[in-house]
Amino acid sequence: MEEILNQLERVETKSAQQIEKIVRCVGKIADYTLDDIIFDPKKDWTFDSLSTCFSKSERMIENKKEIILIIKELICLLDDLKIIEDKELDNLENDRKDLLEAMEEKIRDMKQYGNDRRTSKPPRSPIDDRRTSQRDYSKRIPARDREVVREDSHDRIERRTTEVQKEKGKQIVLEMRSVIENEIENVVANKSQKILFDTNTDGWKMDKFVDSVTGKKRIGFLVFDEIAHVFGVFVNEILQPGQWLDDSKLFLFSYTPGQNKPLFYSNIMFSNHDGKSIFKLEEKNAEHFFRVANVIYIQNVSGKKGSVMYPELEEYFFHANPRSFCGYVYPDKFESTRVIALQF
Repeated sequence: MEEILNQLERVETKSAQQIEKIVRCVGKIADYTLDDIIFDPKKDWTFDSLSTCFSKSERMIENKKEIILIIKELICLLDDLKIIEDKELDNLENDRKDLLEAMEEKIRDMKQYGNDRRTSKPPRSPIDDRRTSQRDYSKRIPARDREVVREDSHDRIERRTTEVQKEKGKQIVLEMRSVIENEIENVVANKSQKILFDTNTDGWKMDKFVDSVTGKKRIGFLVFDEIAHVFGVFVNEILQPGQWLDDSKLFLFSYTPGQNKPLFYSNIMFSNHDGKSIFKLEEKNAEHFFRVANVIYIQNVSGKKGSVMYPELEEYFFHANPRSFCGYVYPDKFESTRVIALQF
């Protein structure tokens, strides 16, 4: 009993530490917003007034960029906090069961030995928990509604399968998060040894792109946009051109090299989507390299805005706002300046 109570005292430690980090991030956002000003330049303003406002506007732009990066970090911290709270919830439920069992045992002892004035009670024997009455098997028991039983069992199996898929998805994200982050930095520094395809060296040839990734698994696709920001998708299953892929471990990620900020990632939202038909490697005659759930299309030509990210992205992935990934929201399209395929 004392061990269970000690566990309950320590259960909120990790959550409190994570909440402190979240509060610090919110404080940073508040500090950056203090410099915000509203001004309406007039034609009769002096040059000094205009130059002063211009310098302030530049500082505000830098502040907004920092706020966006802090918000991404805040989202990661909130995701980690949810994982911690889920684990603590499981631990609390297990501890509660142990407490109930201990209380039931004490109650049984009190009922059986309530009139016993001895300070030391005799140990309980297995016979104490036996039934006082036996079932009469000569009576016919009504048949159960088997269809309802099967339906309930099927629902339970589906729910457990979904929970297992979610846990596996979280595990692979935690494993790959730092790996992908380091590899992006290696790509920017031209040190990567995992590149299968790179438009900077291989050109925008669809046939070469398809041949380089067909039949391979654990592929990370990097997409550089016009502001040197990187986002992409990690595919765990084997790729085949022209086929929709089922992959419950697939996740999206976003990263800005050189900013010393953690990799932002987004898992499949299993409450809306089960990971079926989530990714498609296009065929050699297609107009896009690949697509994700009909909400992300990545162009296979250079020099034009042909990539698009639909707002329905939020219905498939957690916290996956298109603006946080590429800065563009449908119907605006954006140019993919560089596309890379890495094998992990």
